[in-house]
Amino acid sequence: MYIHKVIDKPYCFIINRYIIQFYTKEKHIRNTPYTFFGITDVLSKMENLINLHESKFLIGMFDLQVWQMIKAKFIKYHYHKRNKTLRYMYKEMIKKEFGKYPSEARIQKFLNILTNNNDKLGVKYTNEKIVEAMKQV
Repeated sequence: MYIHKVIDKPYCFIINRYIIQFYTKEKHIRNTPYTFFGITDVLSKMENLINLHESKFLIGMFDLQVWQMIKAKFIKYHYHKRNKTLRYMYKEMIKKEFGKYPSEARIQKFLNILTNNNDKLGVKYTNEKIVEAMKQV
């Protein structure tokens, strides 16, 4: 389930290959400024959507290729968001500790140590692992 803490549209459930999008206001359906990682664009191009006697309620099923594309967009979005947050955090912590921002090479080294290891995802980005990566750099 996806609920954005800042943007109130869209809310979304993803169950297997089914995606259910909810909008909080009718105008969001007509003029959607957020495409939910490209899903809204894909939906608008699908031809096999079923209309159940209502213009705002459509049912369809993604084929595997479309589903893979949607997952890739979702992962790419969150990868870049996490990477941006980690970069910012590292730069600010180094600036506070040493009085100047780290070089791009040091930032990349930090990110490589943090991300390129065999730790499980639930452990990889814990505070302890972030501090450990910072100490290594």
